[in-house]
Amino acid sequence: MKTCKICGCSFDEENFEGVVVNEGIDNEYHVCCDCVPSECNNGHIISCEACGSYFSADKLHDEEIEGHSFTACPACGKDVVEGLSRAEFEDEYFRPRYSVVVRQFSGSVRGYIVSANSRHEVMKRLLEKLDFNYVAEVSIGEGGRVLMYMSKKKFDEIKAKHSTTIVVDADVGEALAFVQDLLEAEADAIKNREPHATASIGRLNEAAYEVFSISNEIDAGEFDDGK
Repeated sequence: MKTCKICGCSFDEENFEGVVVNEGIDNEYHVCCDCVPSECNNGHIISCEACGSYFSADKLHDEEIEGHSFTACPACGKDVVEGLSRAEFEDEYFRPRYSVVVRQFSGSVRGYIVSANSRHEVMKRLLEKLDFNYVAEVSIGEGGRVLMYMSKKKFDEIKAKHSTTIVVDADVGEALAFVQDLLEAEADAIKNREPHATASIGRLNEAAYEVFSISNEIDAGEFDDGK
């Protein structure tokens, strides 16, 4: 005999009308057909759009992909809401990231990572961010990033040392963007107050560009692991 975990009604396996929740994993239980609608409506159990399996909410874990939540089904691995595989999900929501290098008439060079659907959209975003009266050249590239000499193992060791700041992988890019913004802001401040301090301004801009480059390479996930 089987028992519905919600209402307690009993039934034999041959006459069972309902669903098995968490089938094949920890805390497997049964829910009768009368209790299934309310359990789904209140979010206690979720049915996978792809394979139809049922799982309790605590067995499902969200993962952010391109700003959208991907919740892998423990049975089939597809997103429980949209029924897409991970590859299909990434294709659906992927926005290309462009590497942008901006050279100013003063000689300073700054780099940016811009998520956009086209180069036209990249330029539109740059126009909102930059004063083009001082821009001599803009180079926009997609891919082709330089391999990091650092190994992935060493990178992970450094990341672990700063676990209170770097909680998820996306925090790495945010932290480096913060440093880049600080360096560029200081370069601008010196330029406004001491425009003849070209060496200091240049060093800060070069440092900001190096931070940008490192962020770009880390984002590509290509480390030198002796290959």
